[in-house]
Amino acid sequence: MNNKSKKATYVVTKDFKTPYVRSTNDPRRPTEIKAKLFRRGEIIAGEMIYTNGKPAFVMYNGVCVVPLAVIKAVVT
Repeated sequence: MNNKSKKATYVVTKDFKTPYVRSTNDPRRPTEIKAKLFRRGEIIAGEMIYTNGKPAFVMYNGVCVVPLAVIKAVVT
């Protein structure tokens, strides 16, 4: 079985938001939670993450978790 994560291209099939945390460089509020909006038809490149030998989700830019239910792989 190939459990290695590889970067691939995906198309978004539904509009959705995913939360992520970013650093603010402010000592009073060191982090803030933001939401990234993905639109239907948008092309994204991400890394497929596997758990127990099965695909679990796609990691976009190393911070946003994209569920498999809202994307399809682009085959070229």
